[in-house]
Amino acid sequence: LNKLMFIEPWELIERDATIAQRSLEREACKEIPPGHPLYGKALTALARRRDRDEVLFEIDGGPLLACVHLTWTGRVEIEGFPLMTSYASLADFQTGAMLEDAAEYRN
Repeated sequence: LNKLMFIEPWELIERDATIAQRSLEREACKEIPPGHPLYGKALTALARRRDRDEVLFEIDGGPLLACVHLTWTGRVEIEGFPLMTSYASLADFQTGAMLEDAAEYRN
């Protein structure tokens, strides 16, 4: 994963349990309510979008990924939140959302 390239506005989160990585993972766990597709899953923060509150998480060791829009409420969200989009692989994310986000960010 260290060799992965993310393009703006996405940036790789340094691994090895950095403070930023841990805080993003903790916030996701606080916000995800019972019934949410990510509830109870082990999440690892991989990358974040610097201009929005979106974080790319690896789910239960992969290969599944989820892009989650954190609300930063510090508490369990209401049904339907936090918003998320899932991806079958990193390649799916990179060729889809990341390229679209990069084009939007440049404009």
